Amino acid sequence: MLYATAILSSATVSYFAHHWAEAFLKNRGANIRLVVKGYHVHHSFFGALFLLIGIVFTSSVVAAIMAGYGVGNLWHHKITHNRAQEKGLVFLNKLK
Repeated sequence: MLYATAILSSATVSYFAHHWAEAFLKNRGANIRLVVKGYHVHHSFFGALFLLIGIVFTSSVVAAIMAGYGVGNLWHHKITHNRAQEKGLVFLNKLK
């Protein structure tokens, strides 16, 4: 029960933190993005990274929290892409 609570609460906090941060930044006209060697790194990349680290490298409740954060991050990115009518999850894309 502890692990389920940790995953669900971490995923929910992650989802709403990304949602509110995005709304806050959009209201201020900020367009923040990470660009590495001509590639735009989307926040879903970090969600997948946290999910992987949580599953592979950590244990106990820390693993559940990290996995929950990754799931919430991916969940938010998927919903925002559906609203923008874009296909699937995007982790990296090459800038033009």
